[in-house]
This record gives sequence, C-alpha cells and structure tokens, in this order.
Amino acid sequence: MNESSRSRGGWLGCGLIILAILICTVGTVVAIDVGCNQQISNWLRIYPGATVESLTYDYVRPWATGRTEMLLRSGDKFATINGWYVDQLRTVAGQDGIATTNHQVSIDQSTGDTLIYLTSECAR
Repeated sequence: MNESSRSRGGWLGCGLIILAILICTVGTVVAIDVGCNQQISNWLRIYPGATVESLTYDYVRPWATGRTEMLLRSGDKFATINGWYVDQLRTVAGQDGIATTNHQVSIDQSTGDTLIYLTSECAR
C-alpha cells in the first residue's frame, strides 16, 4: 500500500467519525425536542374557545425545546376557566419530566374578559 492511499483512508475515517458525531448530535436534539413537545402538550392545554392574543418562543417551534409564552383571551368567567385548569392539573399531577409549565388566570379590567397566560420551559 502506498502512502497516498493510506492518507486517503485516514481522511475518510476521520470524515466518517465527524459524520457519526453530527448524526448523534442532531438525533439527540430532535429526540429532546419531541419529548418536550409531547410532555408540554399533555400538561398544558389551551382553554377551549379562547383566542390567542400573543405567542412567543425562543427556539424552533412553540411548546417544545426552549421557552414559550402565550396569552389567551376568553369571554368565559374567571372561576370557570381557573377551575378548568385546576382539573387539567389534577390529571397530570405527579408526572415527572424535563419540561415545566405554568398557567395564570386574571381579569382584564378594561373589558371584563378573562386573560390566560401560559408558559413552558424545556431543556434550556
């Protein structure tokens, strides 16, 4: 075997190692993102009939890796909406995961509508 073919073989091996590292890294990131999305979608639901006032997120998509914030508005009463979220929390109580979620319900003093502020964080 001459020196030229050994050199090509060395570069090919190095390239394959770099490719394997890239594939593993991308696969891990995608798996974490999918896991975050599944947990958040299960734990933090959007109140039926509420309209989205704003949505911000700091990664590729909402309700997955990173932080997501959503503001919703509903004409339903505060007690009805807050009770709905309390019931939702009871169904997922005790479940562990890599995501954290939160909801806050308040009344818009200018319109009387109910505002719902939802947040999630995962793998930050």
